[in-house]
Amino acid sequence: MIGINDVVKITAGGLSTCALLKDSSIKCWGFVYPESSSTYHYYTSPTSLFDLNKVLDISVGLGHICVLINDNTVQCWGYNEEGELGDGTNDYKKEPTPVKNLSGVISLSLGYSHSCALLEDKTVKCWGDNEVGQLGNGTTTSSNIPVAVKDLSDVKEISAGGWHTCALLNNGVVKCWGRNYAGEVGDGTTNEKLTPVLVKGLENDKVKKVVTGGFRSCALLADSTVKCWGEGYSADGRTVDFAYQAKTVLGLNNVQDVAVGKQHTCVLLTDNSAKCWGLNTYGQIGEGTFAYYVIEPTTVVGL
Repeated sequence: MIGINDVVKITAGGLSTCALLKDSSIKCWGFVYPESSSTYHYYTSPTSLFDLNKVLDISVGLGHICVLINDNTVQCWGYNEEGELGDGTNDYKKEPTPVKNLSGVISLSLGYSHSCALLEDKTVKCWGDNEVGQLGNGTTTSSNIPVAVKDLSDVKEISAGGWHTCALLNNGVVKCWGRNYAGEVGDGTTNEKLTPVLVKGLENDKVKKVVTGGFRSCALLADSTVKCWGEGYSADGRTVDFAYQAKTVLGLNNVQDVAVGKQHTCVLLTDNSAKCWGLNTYGQIGEGTFAYYVIEPTTVVGL
């Protein structure tokens, strides 16, 4: 890709992609900020944004971006109708704006219109849209300032999906909360969860990483296999099926990383090849066709 080197992290959202570089600066492409409530300002190649050169982490949502600065505070910009920027307003911002009442942050993860931060004390705070409980504070009231996720401690990492959020605890337990229509919370039900609940099907597993997408969640296990829960498709490739608790993805036993999109999933294997499965109407599986849905993990061609 032209104009981008020394990348240490890539993060993609609904409308944009950003890279964190070794010098702690960032470059983004696609949507980068709103000119108005209905007009995007976008770039077709990686572009340095603002005067941000002390960035520790970055995450991209559907229409907003947040960065963790080296003083362990957070700044966000973009759309803000649901308070996803956390600055105490619901006004869109063209430039980075500090999140209120938030310090001691060690990592970030953004959903479509909500944002979450893992703190040094191993607790989590979230802000923004809360229509289906994705803030985890026991209510469905949206908040334009951070609120504490209830009954959650000793957190190792977090992942905010479309309308739900998951956390991996230091003891290997995975808890999720928020929208659960497709079983993406993984507790065996389809009821939205306003506070964190245990994911079933992982009780005897050592989880290394948890990732979330639009309608599903996945866990990378210590034995290099993957389990997922939420939306899937049955054997005909067109009938929607759901897994309401974690299920093993068949045919994968050498996985080193996993990523989840809105309705598809990809894994990086130990031989540095990649496989994907899921919805493929835009060719997002990368196997050379536009087959409606690819049921099984399929090798990405040309890598």
